[in-house]
Amino acid sequence: MKKKIAKIPKFKNYAEEAEWWDTHSLADYWDSWTPVKLIYKPNKKEDTLAVRLDTDLKKQVSALATSQGLSPSTLVRMWMVEHVRAAVKKDFSP
Repeated sequence: MKKKIAKIPKFKNYAEEAEWWDTHSLADYWDSWTPVKLIYKPNKKEDTLAVRLDTDLKKQVSALATSQGLSPSTLVRMWMVEHVRAAVKKDFSP
């Protein structure tokens, strides 16, 4: 026997919706969704910079990244952003 599933209500805000979904399962509503076509067009331009690392340094970076659940390139990119922002802030501070 199937259990009766409540209709998804209209929500006043995201907090109200989040609270409702905390007590309901998406699996119960799987057949009521309408598929949508999503096209992702990133608006950021990115470029690549190749950096040579010695083997030991690459292993250390990889180990640190893995311990944080990141890829080595993501961790290094994060470090670069932090250091460049700090350097720019330092150079342009009154």
